[in-house]
Amino acid sequence: DNTLLTHSFAEGGYGKAFSSGGVAVSNYIYTGPLGEADLSADLYADNSAYQHQLSVYSAKNPNNFAVGYCDSTVDGEYKNEIWFADSQPRVIESMNVCIPVVTYYCIKYGSSFNDPYGEDDYLKLVATGTKSDGTTSTLEFVLAEGADDSEWVQDWTKWDLSSLGAVTKIALHMEEAQSVTYDSVTYYYCSPLFFAIDDITVRFEE
Repeated sequence: DNTLLTHSFAEGGYGKAFSSGGVAVSNYIYTGPLGEADLSADLYADNSAYQHQLSVYSAKNPNNFAVGYCDSTVDGEYKNEIWFADSQPRVIESMNVCIPVVTYYCIKYGSSFNDPYGEDDYLKLVATGTKSDGTTSTLEFVLAEGADDSEWVQDWTKWDLSSLGAVTKIALHMEEAQSVTYDSVTYYYCSPLFFAIDDITVRFEE
């Protein structure tokens, strides 16, 4: 019942902190209203949407899970790394993933930082596994695509990672279609890049 996976927050302007990029344990399940008419009195009031950055819609039993936060810089550093504490390579077979509440609301209805998703928009989670010899391989999982949210990943959904092979660590980051360039730096424009993960399974060889 122990994957031996571990994690440390990235170093940023405020030191090692979730806001610099990293993964935090949460058990917050959002049970409030879901309609657009409720936003002004609920999630968007006084920027309260960001009070739900560690919340998901779908409860689990036990309901602890993890939420990751990504740097919005396009081609930025991979800051959400998890690795095996004993440095031994193993196959990470799968994990469950879904879209946290604040990300869902911003891509559906827009915010002061981003437009609502249209037909050409997408949001995906990217996993890059590193093997013992330093080589890497990558898999992508589409969390949201187009304007119709009925196909977006709001409930926990299994992501098969076994084709990455035996890895010593895995880096998770997000990509989306919308972007903006400011002072010669291109940023994703600029949905809150949070993702939720749970139930990571690891293959231990006999």
